[in-house]
Amino acid sequence: MPYGGYEGYVGWKEETSYGIPVTGTYSVEVITDLRHSLNLNNVLLRPVGSRLVKAVLPGQKETQVVVTYNPASTTLLRYAIDDYTKSCTWWIKESDGISSGLAEALYYPGCQLNELVISGGPGEIVKAVATFWGNGTVRTGTPIAGASLPDPTTAGTPWQSPDQSFSYGTGGTANLIGTAVTAYSVTFNRNRERLYKFDQTLRAVPAKQFDVTGEITWTFDDMEQLKEVINNDELTIAITLGSSKILTLTGVHWQSYEVPETATDLISLRIPFVAKSATITA
Repeated sequence: MPYGGYEGYVGWKEETSYGIPVTGTYSVEVITDLRHSLNLNNVLLRPVGSRLVKAVLPGQKETQVVVTYNPASTTLLRYAIDDYTKSCTWWIKESDGISSGLAEALYYPGCQLNELVISGGPGEIVKAVATFWGNGTVRTGTPIAGASLPDPTTAGTPWQSPDQSFSYGTGGTANLIGTAVTAYSVTFNRNRERLYKFDQTLRAVPAKQFDVTGEITWTFDDMEQLKEVINNDELTIAITLGSSKILTLTGVHWQSYEVPETATDLISLRIPFVAKSATITA
């Protein structure tokens, strides 16, 4: 029978040695979309004088795991902010729900977070999209002895609208409540680069410059936000995500503003920003 996403299990666990899958209980979140991939990047050798391919040569393998989830903890977010040097193994069990397919497993070891986008707003459950780059290998077969993958229904309760709040301000303090905020999005990008050996195996995936960008959507209640853009003020933004987990962005500068006005709608402002740094409470 065909496999269905409603039958699969997925989780991750931090590695003690880069690229080596670990035992123990793996962590789970409420994952709503999963995309895992292997690209062999094979090279086609085509000689002059022939329409045919002479050889298919092995290329530089790339593995990637992209998860869209509703966070209930800061664990994956910390891979973007604090723990960017650490790696984890993603474990995916596939099943047809009838036969013994649940025993079939895919492991993506050596996964390091490259980019994470977190978003929310009034009436919304907090959502995040995390992109991990692996070490170019995939392990298949039966589950690793001593490792367990919990049922996804055991994941914690995601952060919801009443858990969230938004504040900002100048002078290094976020003392103004952003009651007019209708949506926010923050992107953390580690700008990793894949480094290969002569034998085409991956040597490392180092993080380069750290970019923190995002966008805030406001209802147009007054001219304050426009003045802040015009004056190029430096701000601090504090976003309470849930369970007292506060994401603080410092050295924030608005990049621009756009004011779309129509005859039938409320005016809203979409203001992109850049930040110098970010921290998250435990």
